[in-house]
Amino acid sequence: MTTALPSVRDDQGRVVALEAEVRRGEQGASYSLRGRPGEAAEVLFEPPNPAQRRKLEAQLRLATPELGELCGWPQAGLYTGGGQPIGFVRPWADLSGLREVSDLYSPERRREAFPQARWGFQVQVARDLTQAFATLHAQGHLMGNVTPSQVWLSPGGQVRLLGAETYQVGDREGGPEGGQAGEGGQVGSEVSYPCPVGTPEFTPPELQGESFGTLLRTPEQEAFGVAVLMFLLLFDGHHPYAGLHENGPYPSPAEAIRAGAYAYADPPRPGLRPPLTVPSPDAMPPEVRALFARAFGPDPAARPDAATWARALDRLLSDLKRCADDPAHEHWAGSPCPWCEVAARPPAALPPAPDALDLPSEEAEVNRLWAQVTRVPAPPPSPALPALPTVQALAPLSLDLPPPPRQNEGVVKVLRWLLRGSVIAVILGVTAVIQNSFLAAIVLGGILLFAFTIGRRFSVDWDGLIARYQAWEKGLLGDGQEEQASVYRRALARERAALRARADELTHRRETLRERYHTGNAAALHARQTLELEAARRRLLDAREREQRAVGKLLRGEQERARLAYLAGQSLRPGALPGLTLRVVTQLAGAGLHTAADVAPERLGGVPAHWARELLGWRQRLEDFFQFDPAQLPTERAAELRRESREQAGRDLTEFRQAVTAFGATDWAAREDELLRELAGVEAELAQVKQALEDLPVPASLS
Repeated sequence: MTTALPSVRDDQGRVVALEAEVRRGEQGASYSLRGRPGEAAEVLFEPPNPAQRRKLEAQLRLATPELGELCGWPQAGLYTGGGQPIGFVRPWADLSGLREVSDLYSPERRREAFPQARWGFQVQVARDLTQAFATLHAQGHLMGNVTPSQVWLSPGGQVRLLGAETYQVGDREGGPEGGQAGEGGQVGSEVSYPCPVGTPEFTPPELQGESFGTLLRTPEQEAFGVAVLMFLLLFDGHHPYAGLHENGPYPSPAEAIRAGAYAYADPPRPGLRPPLTVPSPDAMPPEVRALFARAFGPDPAARPDAATWARALDRLLSDLKRCADDPAHEHWAGSPCPWCEVAARPPAALPPAPDALDLPSEEAEVNRLWAQVTRVPAPPPSPALPALPTVQALAPLSLDLPPPPRQNEGVVKVLRWLLRGSVIAVILGVTAVIQNSFLAAIVLGGILLFAFTIGRRFSVDWDGLIARYQAWEKGLLGDGQEEQASVYRRALARERAALRARADELTHRRETLRERYHTGNAAALHARQTLELEAARRRLLDAREREQRAVGKLLRGEQERARLAYLAGQSLRPGALPGLTLRVVTQLAGAGLHTAADVAPERLGGVPAHWARELLGWRQRLEDFFQFDPAQLPTERAAELRRESREQAGRDLTEFRQAVTAFGATDWAAREDELLRELAGVEAELAQVKQALEDLPVPASLS
């Protein structure tokens, strides 16, 4: 179902043609304008209250093309049919090709969003961003809620500020009504309209915990947030207050800022030190280091403004050099490459191994054993397949066959017909004697012939008589000849199948042995075992590295556990995110979202899109802020891990020593001869089976 577009008019009462909704927030939606590709409309869901209305009127009165290009500053008002303000027109900002500034300063996201960017690109963006803030401040306005989601970049690094409708507006003209109580405030001769939201990670210590609804920020307070953005860009996404705390639980960003826990202070703050993965502040020019010290020091009035930052960063940009060891690294020319220095730092130090488990001169022992391996002479190359050794010929196979049939079946047929003729002759002779007539015998013979042929169709049970005669005949001559031949043929078939199966098995075994010869002859076996010993030697020499990898795995597990515990301790409470009120917190709790650990894409299905984006950004900022201290690794577990590693290295060294000894004692020629003798035995047995197959009688010869 298509949602109907709202009906809005300009200040002259003319209808403004909205084209399509392009973005939806908590308080309103953005629309493209038909026939006006360079502009967009921001339409509120509810008409603004009087204070919001006066702020919008001031923004429209103070609008300039420069502000419109810089941050999408409102340029014209939008009204309902009754003349009620309902939004504004601003320059169109197509975010489809832009990326949030955090995608640049986060190393993981930078590889995808800005794959060609070097550190000089980050310095350039930092300079251009401070120039944008300087332009905004020069006209009397503050961003107020300084946060990465308000700063977007083109692929080439062009800066675009967003969210101008929430900015703190300074109205030097005062407006027709001035700054009345509850809607803004007076700063000298200037009326200011506050920014109603803030982000704790970019809020100065003196404002942490404050309500931003009617709070007027000062330029010095805005300078703190600008300095945090500069630190993130120059130090690869590390927050200046994200340090390693030796005492107590890890603080939230707001707690660390409120406590003034700047992790790079000089002199260092007791119990606080920078993370291992961050370059030293000495990698920056003294001017930049001094600006950070002022920005995060105790005196808000000492914080440098955006224009001061822009000048310092412009000088840094002209004083960069490419790393001699890694062309992808850029750094200030006055210091060694800090990125190489960070990469060379070990992730953590293991506790010392117990003396009883130390393996003195382990590497020297491995090298001594390897020298023994290299002194073993290699056998000469073996031929493709040499002549097999002579083996004693095998006797013919003894086959399990029954005795052949006693006589030929043709003889049985002759005897059967002779018996039948004799029976008929006896019957005829007896009939002739009894009747004393040769004619009677002929007649009787005719009757018998009739009975056994045509007469079988009549009711006389001739078939029964014939069957009884045939039974008598079989009893007299015997019926075993045909059965004996059938048994014999079946036995021949079984034996032939068994011999063929055995021949196939022996053929396969022969081919397997021939293949084994190619990989297991004297020269090949020597080469293979040498490679196996070389691999064992490398494993022993890499024992320290494997130990370090095991420690790294342990560290990652502890880091993940600590990270999740930290997120679980960051509650969703009013003010934790810009615009997060008690009502929204209650609604999120109803969806099962209580802490940052609960915020995950799969759990935000029922949350409005605006808040889903804000929550995911909040969790990401907390994860970036959290720093795991490798010193928190349990010493007992680390010691156990090292003990296991050393014990395994000792076992590996013992096995290597035994393998070297066996290697030196191996008779390569004897191993090859043993294989060839086995192959010759298989060849002899295969010939025996083939001969037995040839000697088997052919079943047809038995008929």
